[in-house]
Amino acid sequence: MATYLEQLISEYLTERGYWVQLNWRPSQHGGDTKSKDEFDVVALDMETRTLWHYEASSGSWESSCERDYITKFTKALQHYGRMFPGVHTPTDIRRFAVFEEAKRRQFGGPPPFEVVSLQEFVREIEQWVDHDYMKKSIPERFPLLRTIQMYRWASKRNERSVNEPNESATPL
Repeated sequence: MATYLEQLISEYLTERGYWVQLNWRPSQHGGDTKSKDEFDVVALDMETRTLWHYEASSGSWESSCERDYITKFTKALQHYGRMFPGVHTPTDIRRFAVFEEAKRRQFGGPPPFEVVSLQEFVREIEQWVDHDYMKKSIPERFPLLRTIQMYRWASKRNERSVNEPNESATPL
């Protein structure tokens, strides 16, 4: 599930025009070769100079997770500059831990981060893709986003057909 969620986050940020690094490992980029660190999705919005860091989990948030995520986000601070060569590390950094099950909450850190449930994250995507699929469809290279968009479009279309009387319709 975490891999699926990482891919969804990556598609969402890429389609929004961000420069995205997926499953970035310091050990593969001149860092400590013994390090097991991996950062799920880190994206740079060049327009606003904002860095977005998402860590995905297939589990549920528990208070015992807080220390692990503070450690992970803290470790990432020293690597952000290498993730996007030639770009100064932005000072506006947004961090999210996305879990299958969680209540939205913010942690002051350091570094500060926000815990978000999968449901809340998908709801955000649904709002973002909420335009007519037939007029502006998401490219095929983003199959997960495209599926959400098609689902939203079909749901709205079905809502309209249920609310509009149709004498020629035959029962199922």
